[in-house]
Amino acid sequence: MPLMSASVLLLVVGVAVVIPRAPPMQYNDKPVAQVANATIWSQLVMGWCWHVIKVCKSNQDANQDDLDELLPEMRAEQLFLDMQATRGKGLLMVRLAKLFRGYLLAETIMCLAAAVFTFAPNYFLLEIIKFVERPTAAWRGVALVIGLILTGQVQGLLTAQIWHISAVLMQQQSRAAVSIEVYEKTLRKRNKVGQIEEDQGSKQNAVNLMSLDADRISTFFSYSSFLVQSPVEIVIALVFLYQLVGWTAMPGVAVLLLFLPVTAWTSKLYFSSQEKLMHVRDKRIALMQEILSGLRQIKFQGNEQHFIEKVGKVRAKELWQLTVSYIGYVSVEFVYIIAPVCIISITFAIYTVYVGNLTPSIAFTAIAVMQQLQFAMNIIPEIVVDAITVWTSARRIDAYLAEDDLPSSTSGESIVTIRNADLSYAGSKTEGNPPILQNISASFPVGELSVITGNTGCGKTLLLTAILGEALVLKGSVMAPRSPQQEHSLFVAPGDWVIPEMIAYVAQTAWLENKSIKLNILYGCPFVASRYAQVLEACSLKRDLEILEDGDESEIGERGLNLSGGQKARVALARAVYSRAGVVVMDDVLSALDAHVAKHVVEKCLSGSLMRGRTQILVTHQVSLVLSVAKYVLALENGTVKHVGPVDELRRTGSLEQLVDLSVKQVVQEEEAIEQVGKPKKSTAKKLVQKEVKFVGMVKIRVYLRFIRALGPWPFAVAILVLILATLFLDAACSYWLRLWSASDPNQYTLGHWIGVFVALELSSAIANLVSMALVFTGCIRAGRKIYMEMLETVMYAPLRMLDTVPVGRFVSRFSKDAEVVDSDLGKAFFYVLQNGGYVLLTIGICVAIQPVFCLPAILLVAFGIWIGRYYTGAARALKRLDSVNRSPMYEAFSTTISGITTLRAFGSQTRALKLFFKHVDNISRARFFNMGINRWLSVRFTSIGNLYVSAIGLLLVLNARHVNAGMAGFAMSFALRLQMQLMWAIRRYGELEQHMNAAERCFEYTDMPTEAPHYLEEPPTDWPSQGVIAFEEVELKYAPDLPSVLRRISFSIRPQEKLGIVGRTGSGKTTLTLALFRFLELHHGKIMVDGIDISTLGLHDLRSRMTIIPQEPFLFEGTLRSNLSETATDDELHLALARVHLTGAVFRNLDSPVTESGSNFSAGQRQLLCMARALIRKSKILVMDEATASVDVETDALIQQTLREAFSESTLLTIAHRLASIIDYDRILVLDHGQVAEMGTPSELMAKEGGVFREMVQAAGLVWIDPI
Repeated sequence: MPLMSASVLLLVVGVAVVIPRAPPMQYNDKPVAQVANATIWSQLVMGWCWHVIKVCKSNQDANQDDLDELLPEMRAEQLFLDMQATRGKGLLMVRLAKLFRGYLLAETIMCLAAAVFTFAPNYFLLEIIKFVERPTAAWRGVALVIGLILTGQVQGLLTAQIWHISAVLMQQQSRAAVSIEVYEKTLRKRNKVGQIEEDQGSKQNAVNLMSLDADRISTFFSYSSFLVQSPVEIVIALVFLYQLVGWTAMPGVAVLLLFLPVTAWTSKLYFSSQEKLMHVRDKRIALMQEILSGLRQIKFQGNEQHFIEKVGKVRAKELWQLTVSYIGYVSVEFVYIIAPVCIISITFAIYTVYVGNLTPSIAFTAIAVMQQLQFAMNIIPEIVVDAITVWTSARRIDAYLAEDDLPSSTSGESIVTIRNADLSYAGSKTEGNPPILQNISASFPVGELSVITGNTGCGKTLLLTAILGEALVLKGSVMAPRSPQQEHSLFVAPGDWVIPEMIAYVAQTAWLENKSIKLNILYGCPFVASRYAQVLEACSLKRDLEILEDGDESEIGERGLNLSGGQKARVALARAVYSRAGVVVMDDVLSALDAHVAKHVVEKCLSGSLMRGRTQILVTHQVSLVLSVAKYVLALENGTVKHVGPVDELRRTGSLEQLVDLSVKQVVQEEEAIEQVGKPKKSTAKKLVQKEVKFVGMVKIRVYLRFIRALGPWPFAVAILVLILATLFLDAACSYWLRLWSASDPNQYTLGHWIGVFVALELSSAIANLVSMALVFTGCIRAGRKIYMEMLETVMYAPLRMLDTVPVGRFVSRFSKDAEVVDSDLGKAFFYVLQNGGYVLLTIGICVAIQPVFCLPAILLVAFGIWIGRYYTGAARALKRLDSVNRSPMYEAFSTTISGITTLRAFGSQTRALKLFFKHVDNISRARFFNMGINRWLSVRFTSIGNLYVSAIGLLLVLNARHVNAGMAGFAMSFALRLQMQLMWAIRRYGELEQHMNAAERCFEYTDMPTEAPHYLEEPPTDWPSQGVIAFEEVELKYAPDLPSVLRRISFSIRPQEKLGIVGRTGSGKTTLTLALFRFLELHHGKIMVDGIDISTLGLHDLRSRMTIIPQEPFLFEGTLRSNLSETATDDELHLALARVHLTGAVFRNLDSPVTESGSNFSAGQRQLLCMARALIRKSKILVMDEATASVDVETDALIQQTLREAFSESTLLTIAHRLASIIDYDRILVLDHGQVAEMGTPSELMAKEGGVFREMVQAAGLVWIDPI
């Protein structure tokens, strides 16, 4: 009966173990990770990972579609809700602990059990060696071996489950939760920077919080089990040692305690060096991000080498800190290696003197227990130091989360009213200083167009910031609608489209997402074909879409690089017009449009049916263009209201006279030349942004060889290999010497003999180990320096087209995470692969040498290990690559959000952005979830096959106990127990090496990119160009050999000191012509001569540094006014240049005034003027201007044009015209059409030409021509 009951119970348990715990789950029409419904057995052995491993192995790659969906509790949206429920209930770490309380409880229980089973194999090792010393019945020996197998297996399964909870579940969830918290806070926190669309000052800080600090916190959770397990293991180890060697263990333990402060000190030094390293690394990454964002400007100035040297200086500091960090790491390793030598030597010496002869059973068991005791005691100070670092990171995040939020974004108001308001930017120092805008009052009429105008830098953008709820209202009030888009139904009748309480915003610098034009316009709204078509027509986009081969499905690229400035502005305007907002706020959108298009937008859009009944607030310098349709005007001057009121009232009081006077000027000062009538040619460009390369399969052997060559000359690599082999053989010699000592006659040699040789061997092994490690790290620093600088130089000298097709975020990923892996991780992985792999081979050799019969289980172990390892490394490599590719979109999304945070919030699109971010976070979590899962899968299997190998060795020993020396048995068993661990680590380290080598592979991809022509050749004469004569001779140019010509055999010449205006419609070749002059594009045919020298014979640095271009989009670098203007010019020269461009405020009188990243503490107009001042200082004989005055007011533009005529009277000036008045009095006008010269001559000649292209442009724009003669 008891037998039957036992059988039934066993059957029930067996069925329960193999039956799935729940039916398969689905999410988004995909299966959820099989761990959710896995059998108990599958969960224990991590079998639920197998299907992912098979897919990755068979495909040699991993894609998002190959991976199951995350568990419900791991999904970003659920984590956001869980964290939101704990908001305001303590610090971040407390909130995370509450979130993981179930995990932490289960982990604690399993840690207690695992601590007990950790030492169980040591007990059976002791008994097995005792059995060999004094053999008894064979069954008892077999029973001991079975006990060794079972306890080892249980301990392995418990460890796998502990790591599954800590590393697979808590680590991934904590990283995702913290990233989401930081991102969500960014969506609602108040900006602290002076400009409306750029929160660049805190951008790098926020990125660090989301990456570095989030990773630190998540890593801490992965090691949290040691906080429970290590103290318990210490108690068990002390009891075990006392039972084994009695009181003689205590002096050794005391020595170990003395080493703890040393361990803590060296660990603290290491972590301190890591902190300093991260600080310098952050600076270098921030600098690289800024350089990459402004690389076009750098290349225009031929200033690449200056910035390469600037990065090189920061990089040198980083590598020095990396060297210090490696020294700290080696010091920590030295203490870890030396401590056991001292402890074991002291313990065995005292035992031998006071107790008696040292037996193999006691010696080898005591060493095993002491090594585990040392690990448990050493890990505690590490965890404490790590906890301090994590606490610092958590407090940094807490401080960020505690920053001021914007006021509630929900308001039922549908009117925009400002009453007696004093306004300032949130980050400006208002204490003791007056506000930027004072005593502002205005009531913008509902359903009408209102205009805000004023001179450059007077505070127009700040006023819009206040309307959008982004500014500090120091006094008075600002009332405006705040109703998020998601609060309203997407299913709406066309007649109910407009919602009065919603607001839309068009920034001065158009903010667009890296998506298609259509998706940018819809921006989350439902597609209504009729409305969409109306919007395209109203914003004059139909013609542009006809030019693009993919029409509105064309990808616009990062920051809209595939579109011109005017096209970007119109797409941003179309987004606002298409939206359901009842209030539309527009910041100087007309300045980026040409005359005909601007007129069309005013007539068809601003005063058209789509905007009828919607409140429009427009900042513009072109008052006359909109005055006829505007109902309300607010003019600012020096931070106060100059004129305000309805247009009719201002007209009656005479206040409108100045604006009307300006409007007369603007009749001939509209922007860019008119596009000609006729069917445009199709563009052949389909997709601008290249898809990121994702390598598949094993890392190629040439990548390994290339990295090894970068380490140093071949004798260097040979020295490393020799030292690693010496370490292994000396370590084996120590164990063999211990075997001789434990089996020796006490009277044969003195204690000093045995201890002296033992210590000498251990020290020799430690020194060889540390020297080899130091050599590897030295080589890695050398390789990191070489690879990084090669990559930097290649990117800096890359063709301009490459910068347009590769997102900045992708470049940053190479220079940050990938470079960090090459610097810090690749060397360690490389070293440990050699060490662990060598140890496996040595151990097998030793076991076979002791008993040749051990050869068979060793061969089976290695064969099975390699078979498992191939599956693991293939899957781990593929998942790591997927993780690397997934990182870029998340950081790009974060960067895009920060760049356009005001636009995003104005539209009330925070929820939409958050859901998109959830998707990026989940993509990363899925790859890492399965990567950590297969890591545990590998651990379970190696534990099993290792236990089988140990059992085979144990059985062979106990069954031949009467013929085996006990010392050799202990020697063999100690190595066999370590073999399974070493083999597992060899495979795992190889997998890590493959993953880390992927970073080197990605870096090598960028070092091998094509570069421009040489930058330094035979230097031209010192005064070249002295005249500024330019000649285009039969110039033909293509963007690629298989694409049609953009410039078609054009020929013309520019006289010395001539002022040439260049006009033509979009795609006519204006910008291409200037790019050819600076050799950003190489000619397919013909040549360009400058002062009699063919520019193709010059080095690019000499060519570009001798000419100056002022681009359409200005860019300033973080630093000071002086560093941005010139570091070599005198103060008088700098002040004169600033005065000439009419920057005379207090901030410009101090040349050390700070310039934040991208110049975000200045208005767009001021940034453009600073770029112009920089050009004045250079005093080039050839100056090219591309819409350089679009962002300044008309009066300032007129003054600047006068300055240019005076300052560059002896220079040749080429201006791509976006205001006809800017070039109307130039010496000659060049009109381009379809890449050919349509006509060229003086303005008078072209206007006198009947049917002339230029004349048609002027007439089509409705401009009045008065011949200056």
